[in-house]
Amino acid sequence: MSTDLTRKVLLYQQLLKSKDKRDQVRRNKLFRSLVNTCHIFFYTYPVKIRMLKEEDASELLIYIAPRIPTMIRTFRYDRISFDLYLRKIAYLQTKCFLKRKKRNERRIWYEFSPINDIDDCFASDSPYPYEVLEATRVEANPELNWSTETKASELVRQKIKRSKIFRRRFIHLILLSCDALSAQHIAFLAEYLGMGEQELARLISGAHECSVDKRERTRHLAGIRNMHFCRKMFYHRELAMLESYHADPLFLDPLRRHYAYEDRYFKERCKEVQDRPNSITHRQLALLSGIPKGTVDSGLSTIRSFLDGIMDGSG
Repeated sequence: MSTDLTRKVLLYQQLLKSKDKRDQVRRNKLFRSLVNTCHIFFYTYPVKIRMLKEEDASELLIYIAPRIPTMIRTFRYDRISFDLYLRKIAYLQTKCFLKRKKRNERRIWYEFSPINDIDDCFASDSPYPYEVLEATRVEANPELNWSTETKASELVRQKIKRSKIFRRRFIHLILLSCDALSAQHIAFLAEYLGMGEQELARLISGAHECSVDKRERTRHLAGIRNMHFCRKMFYHRELAMLESYHADPLFLDPLRRHYAYEDRYFKERCKEVQDRPNSITHRQLALLSGIPKGTVDSGLSTIRSFLDGIMDGSG
């Protein structure tokens, strides 16, 4: 059924073929009228059918306005009026707009939320709110509670004095943990090893320089893990809400698939991050020390076994 709006669109398309100047003026006037009509339609129709809130209507119009001239020029009248054509376009474009809006909200929340808050949420049972949070963590600076008076500490000190190889392995173990050491730790370890603080600080500084690249890769990997976590929590809440309303499986099944996908990749990224506990690799440690990588590998394995034994009380 042809409507008044459909006839105007078809008339405009006919005037596009005319080269008469009077037709060009009439065509431009008709085009502006059609564009204004489409603007009003896309601004009001999604709100009228309750797909969109009124405050988001202008954002949708900005999203769809560049496409309106193409819709008018390419419309083909084939048993469907331009009014009905606009309704179908408005419905589909509003669905796409809402999906994109949700993705952007999740991305913005993730990019601006403190990493510590995201990490703390992994152990939480409550759903994580999708809003920018202020950091509530208070950075603690506890006093150094290391001691040289324990039996294990005395055994390690004696072994360091007797064996240069063990001393080198112990230093390698310190360099592997360089990111976690403060100035107090360095002063304590330098005295414990019987070496100058500046010498130990120089070694740790060299390890820091070697570890920059791996730290960045690990941080990027942790970011991907956090992104999957945010999406997983989002789909979890969506599923819970729809199931509470006994929604049709047509809506629930895609959400379950998305949730399973995000859950699987979140767990995989968690494992990858956990497999990268040290910021410096054994290869970089070998280059820093000027010894083969195999020697570093076997030495660290040996000293870890020794330390595990004395910490268990069997040494």
